[in-house]
Amino acid sequence: QVVSTPSGAMVTLDRSQSANTPYTFSNIPVGSHEVSVYMSGYQTFYTSVSVNEGQTASVNAVLQPVVTTGTLSVSSSPSGAAVYVDGIYQGVTSTTVGNLVPGSHSVRLTKAGYQDWTGSVSISAGSTTYLNPTLVVEQQPQYATVSISSNPSGASVYGDGVYVGQTRSGS
Repeated sequence: QVVSTPSGAMVTLDRSQSANTPYTFSNIPVGSHEVSVYMSGYQTFYTSVSVNEGQTASVNAVLQPVVTTGTLSVSSSPSGAAVYVDGIYQGVTSTTVGNLVPGSHSVRLTKAGYQDWTGSVSISAGSTTYLNPTLVVEQQPQYATVSISSNPSGASVYGDGVYVGQTRSGS
């Protein structure tokens, strides 16, 4: 006798006889037999059952859902940052990225006027990982004026290795 949760699964006895659960196979030879219970969307349940003369052996198959991917929910402060998971654009915050393979993934958030945020997240099958970083305002470059003179005048002046002109006289 084979029952399953949920019921209505395909049960196969010794890889030959099949029926839908709940089902009782009759006239089964005494001894050990293979039982598999399959339903789409669930992990296949396997067991062996020992059948004794004049008795009914019972199998209660509790089927586990197949969950092979995880989800990443990304927010940011401020919102509206572009989201890249493993280098692939996935929208702007706040957003949810689904069908991610379990394991570690790289995440990068970009928003004009803010420093890029980079990190990694660990995704688990059948669950949602939440990420909510605070973006740091990008520092604006500071500018200054430099006056360079030399005696004699006319020396070449380089800034960061780039020629910018000649010196004037120091009078």
